Amino acid sequence: MGPRISLETLCTRICSQFPEFPHPLLVPTVLIELTATDLMRELFHIHRLLTVSEYKTKTGDWQIQDSLANTTPEGKATITPLNGSTDVISTSDDSWWLDEDAVEIQRESDYWKSVSVRMDECKDNHQALAQILGFLSCRYAFMGAAIQCSLSMVEFTLQEMGHMKDYVAPVNRRMLKGMMNEECLGHRLEFLKSHVEHLAAFGAIGPRMQTQQTVVSASRPPS
Repeated sequence: MGPRISLETLCTRICSQFPEFPHPLLVPTVLIELTATDLMRELFHIHRLLTVSEYKTKTGDWQIQDSLANTTPEGKATITPLNGSTDVISTSDDSWWLDEDAVEIQRESDYWKSVSVRMDECKDNHQALAQILGFLSCRYAFMGAAIQCSLSMVEFTLQEMGHMKDYVAPVNRRMLKGMMNEECLGHRLEFLKSHVEHLAAFGAIGPRMQTQQTVVSASRPPS
């Protein structure tokens, strides 16, 4: 369990879901789901700040508005490009489709608030932007490792589900079958595996990060 995963939340979710999934492998399943949510939150903020960097360097090859939509309570984002001008990008005010989990993912922790402030203050200082990109790159490296660990945990849980018939007595196996049986939990794990695999490719962050570092390094004024 990572430092951002609440043990209290884990226990509450397991207790609330166990009547429908009375199976011991519900425990790692819920833990992986909470981890995937946490990883999505981290990747969202890396992607968001990387998009701001792309706007500052004028190298983002897509609609910036799409990436910055609904990232502030006012429904707009103010970002300062490296040429010194200031633009206000208005985003959609139609936030009725956002559910609580989506809103929670977009909420900034103290860490991301501090990085956002530094990014907002970065105007024509290439060295400062390069340092922020270094922070994001390091953070993304940790998230990438966590994604691989989560994927390994999903695969192990799926394998363990198949092996349980070899060491769990038939009478005990029958007790595990409630409203949602083992097969249904297996489908849930397969869906979770697909989700974690998609996290690894979310936002094409790795190549975009490298592009930004290259652009900032190449455009740095001579000392």
